[in-house]
Amino acid sequence: MEYDEWFAAEDGEGSIIQFVIDACAEANVTPFFLTKIRYPRYLRFNGKVQTGISLMPEVVRKWLAPFGSPSDELLESLAWSAQAGARDPVIRLTAVWQQIDEYPKLLQQCRDLLGTTGWRLTLDILRFTPTKAVTIGNRYQEAAAIFAREMAGGENASLIELGKQAQSSDEKVKKIRPSEERQADIYRWFRQQLDVLGCSNVMITPCKGDPAELLPLVMDGTIKAMPCACFNVSSCGKRDEIVPLDVMGAAQEQLALVKAACKPGIATKSSITT
Repeated sequence: MEYDEWFAAEDGEGSIIQFVIDACAEANVTPFFLTKIRYPRYLRFNGKVQTGISLMPEVVRKWLAPFGSPSDELLESLAWSAQAGARDPVIRLTAVWQQIDEYPKLLQQCRDLLGTTGWRLTLDILRFTPTKAVTIGNRYQEAAAIFAREMAGGENASLIELGKQAQSSDEKVKKIRPSEERQADIYRWFRQQLDVLGCSNVMITPCKGDPAELLPLVMDGTIKAMPCACFNVSSCGKRDEIVPLDVMGAAQEQLALVKAACKPGIATKSSITT
């Protein structure tokens, strides 16, 4: 998305994104766009197009998406896309617990621009491969200190130390991430905030996660749909409906597969990536 305006004229002529939209409409395929850059106003959402943004407070954006659009501009462009014909808008929200005070205002902006229903909030909780954690620790010291506290909780360990510990562990660690308890706190806090704002019908979904860690959140109703943002949930329903799935059955099936794959005495980790 960030390069499209380099090639397109003011009326959208030459837009690569518009070409994809038009080609998908002709093929009766639903494209899904997820961007850190605002949607250009020349786009015409022909056919069935789903739009999403990767949103975060400004204090977090300076670490993770310094070249992305400001949060206000990005959110306004998502609301515009829905008004211009896109469907089922998705917000993938990067959640950093240490900056939790930044989120109530941002969630209120989401409600004010998108309404109290018809959109989805996909929480993206920080997680890094061990190698990536070491790389970030070596290159971006300020951000690495924040990320280390997010991952380690009360432990006093740097991101480099966490990465190296995971690399040398007998247990295969695919991603370093906050504890299961911290993840649950994050999901439940956002659920409560949406409810307070009158957005009880806005579904929360995980961007990615371990089925065993997410199952309790499905059981208590915090997570109401397991697919990631790119799953076209409305393909089996009407245009303006987000159709709840059998999340309990899906989560239990995922957990059973994970347990079946575990050899006795060996702990393994699995992640959902959709």
